[in-house]
Amino acid sequence: MVKVFLFIIAGIIALSMVAATAYFWTAQTVYLTPESGESVNVADVMYDIEFVKIHDGTKEVKPEGVFFQISITAVSMRDEPTNLSGGQFILVDANGLTHIAQFLETGPDELWYEEIEHGVAVTRTTQFDIEYDKDEQYQIIVKPLKEQKTNEWGKVCVKNCG
Repeated sequence: MVKVFLFIIAGIIALSMVAATAYFWTAQTVYLTPESGESVNVADVMYDIEFVKIHDGTKEVKPEGVFFQISITAVSMRDEPTNLSGGQFILVDANGLTHIAQFLETGPDELWYEEIEHGVAVTRTTQFDIEYDKDEQYQIIVKPLKEQKTNEWGKVCVKNCG
């Protein structure tokens, strides 16, 4: 009787280890890193991200450092509409520090949150408040939105990619 009980316990432990390993590999983030200047495809949305400029903000909003502005062109390859949000983009500096996008209301091209249709290119800008060093490398991480249900994230170099 004790042998049967131990056999059942061993089976439960082995099964839970297999289930945990399977979950780990399906939930593990995979970074897609294209060559410098190329687009990255995350969750069936193609993103072309480029550095635009460094600026000092607006009359109403001043950065602690400077604003590092990027341009994002997104084209959905999905059959149904999908969303584009400023919260999907994170700037990573040479020290590995991450910076979230800042919404400044600078005009109609400013990225906030919007729906994009299949095959239609949408170009928007956003910026990050950083301590800028002209010699450092800067990368942008593209996170999928929750409804896009993927573990693939993009990582694109936008400045000093060499």
